[in-house]
Amino acid sequence: MRVICTPNPQRAAAATQPQTSIGVVLYGLPVNGAGGIGNRLIRRTRMWDNQPSQLAWDFLSIALAVTAADAFVRRDLSADRWTREINLEVALYDPKPWVDIADRISVALRFLSGDYWTLTLVRGGMAVPRAKRRVTREDCVCLFSGGMDSLIGAIDILSEGRLPVLVSHTSRGEKATQEYLANRIVTSPLRHFSENTYPQWEGLNDVSARTRSLIFISYGVLVASGLLPLVRSNEITLFIPENGLIALNPPLTPRRIGSLSTRTAHPHFISSIQEILVRVGLTVKIENPYGFRTKGEMLNGCQNPELLRSVIDRTISCGKFRRINQQCGRCVPCIIRRAAYHAAGIQDMTRYKYRNLSRVRDDDILSFQTALVRRQHKDLKRWLLSSGPLPSDPTLRSAYVDVFRRGLDEVDAFLP
Repeated sequence: MRVICTPNPQRAAAATQPQTSIGVVLYGLPVNGAGGIGNRLIRRTRMWDNQPSQLAWDFLSIALAVTAADAFVRRDLSADRWTREINLEVALYDPKPWVDIADRISVALRFLSGDYWTLTLVRGGMAVPRAKRRVTREDCVCLFSGGMDSLIGAIDILSEGRLPVLVSHTSRGEKATQEYLANRIVTSPLRHFSENTYPQWEGLNDVSARTRSLIFISYGVLVASGLLPLVRSNEITLFIPENGLIALNPPLTPRRIGSLSTRTAHPHFISSIQEILVRVGLTVKIENPYGFRTKGEMLNGCQNPELLRSVIDRTISCGKFRRINQQCGRCVPCIIRRAAYHAAGIQDMTRYKYRNLSRVRDDDILSFQTALVRRQHKDLKRWLLSSGPLPSDPTLRSAYVDVFRRGLDEVDAFLP
């Protein structure tokens, strides 16, 4: 499927041909059969306190286009009803820095979503909006989903004497939680950049959302680029707090291999995006401080445990929260969350739909139980490599294998 993304509504509408191509208005609303995405981001950026760079805005444009294609191109129409072939054209204000690495971006997208991407970058994009240009004191950026890991990350950054800008991609039911937590972890609320992309199109949308992390990262890069002129450094850190087991997300069973397992914070994907940023000159350093810790170890190691315990039960981990408006208690993220509470010896006061797992026969629980049996005779390093490449450094590889093992141990100690 061909997807043409441009801020020009007429061009997007003309590009829409049923069954063969989809036009998308970047930073706009649907029009004349074309889709729309990011219509609130221009105003949100103008209201922000620091001027982002054009490079960061063009990176956001690429991420928006990828998000639109991921949402609008249906998997059930592909040959195997899953793997799509997406020919994506994106209009940028200045495509020159990006053209030579278009293939590199396509490879990163292939890893992230499991689809085949061809990326074409052309002129005709939008100039970055003018922001307020206020002087601010922040020295880093932290992605803030409203989950347990991002909460611990923000608390630890503050405890180390740093001041982050929190960045959130909002979805239904998450915004109130994100704002509540952002306002509770300090006496004076942290600056918080949050927005939804709102992809809209009259066609049926795919709901797999495998590329969601790219738009989240692009928000972070956008905000970080505005802080760069204000810090005493030639780079700024973008923190992505994620425990090692979820970041690696190895397939629990053979049928979950490949794109059926999400790779939003996998170290290979993060290093791929880092290389892309370096090549175009965006001096934003992406860092996951918890890549070698389990979720339980993150809970135990938080630098302000009293503050953490006062708000932690309001965090959201559930992969099904947007569908049922409650944490289910039995999906993979919920199981890892509950195992972390158990490992840390902290009472879990979260309201789950399914609290007693001994009475639940669910695919995710059965998959974990299968994985706990498989690990007794499975090469863990080879198992990890089935979800994506690991660093060539043997010490780092060993550390990833070890956090995988410890993460499974936490779940094993929790499950009935």
